[in-house]
Amino acid sequence: MDRSPSQRWLKQAEEDLKTARVNREEERYYAAALFAQQAAEKALKALIIKQTGQLAPKIHDVAELAGGLGLPAHLNDSIERLVPVYLMSRYPDATPDATVPAEFYTDTQAAPLVEAADEVLQWVKTNL
Repeated sequence: MDRSPSQRWLKQAEEDLKTARVNREEERYYAAALFAQQAAEKALKALIIKQTGQLAPKIHDVAELAGGLGLPAHLNDSIERLVPVYLMSRYPDATPDATVPAEFYTDTQAAPLVEAADEVLQWVKTNL
C-alpha cells in the first residue's frame, strides 16, 4: 500500500486513538492518556507535513505543533489538556504527590483526554 507521508502519520494517529480507547476500557488509564496524546501529536504532524511538504519537527509539545496550523479556538482547551500528558503519563517523577503514572491517572482524567484527542484528529482530517 503506497501512502503519502501525511497519510501514514494520520493512519498511525487513528490507530493510537483506537489504542487509547482500548486501554481506557481495560482501565489502563495512564496508557489511555499516553496514546490519546500520541494520537493528537501524530495527527498534527500529519497536517504539518501536508501543509509544508517537509518532515514534521521531532517534538512532543502538541501546543507548539498546533501553533501555526490555525486551529479553531474551541480546540485550544483540548490541546492544553494534552500538553502535560507526554511526560506525566510516562515518567514516575513527573506526576504530583510522588505517585507513578499508573496510580495517578483515573478514568475521570483519561476520558476527557481521549475525547480531546478525538476532537483534534477529526479537525485534522477535515483539513488534510
